[in-house]
Amino acid sequence: MPKKEEKKKDENYVYVKDSQGVEYVCRLEDLKKAEELTEEEKEKCMAPPGSA
Repeated sequence: MPKKEEKKKDENYVYVKDSQGVEYVCRLEDLKKAEELTEEEKEKCMAPPGSA
């Protein structure tokens, strides 16, 4: 007998605005403080404009 699909929990989204005023929509659970990123996560990030 097939397993019942688990009901997807409600996902919360937030608006995030960058320093140039561009808005993005992100899942709340995906947001992290910059100082909490692992080295691997940092390698996947883009540098903020003007910081490179």
